[in-house]
Amino acid sequence: MPISSLIVRTKGGAAEQVSRDLQSMAGLEISHVDGNDLVILTETASREEDSLLWDAVAGTTNVLGLDLIYHNFEDLEETQP
Repeated sequence: MPISSLIVRTKGGAAEQVSRDLQSMAGLEISHVDGNDLVILTETASREEDSLLWDAVAGTTNVLGLDLIYHNFEDLEETQP
């Protein structure tokens, strides 16, 4: 189960709107809004879901980019082909 913390960089003056837009995303919690940045926590069932959630956040209107603060996925089982 990947658990991550990220900073979401937004366009000037858009942090509150981006925060409202992200609130409906499953597996995501907004921890803090400061200036043009949001701190978010994500928790998903797989690396694939984690990647899809990050892509959805990055693709949100007025989001400039994401910076990773913390990422833990050590409890995921590896599968062999």
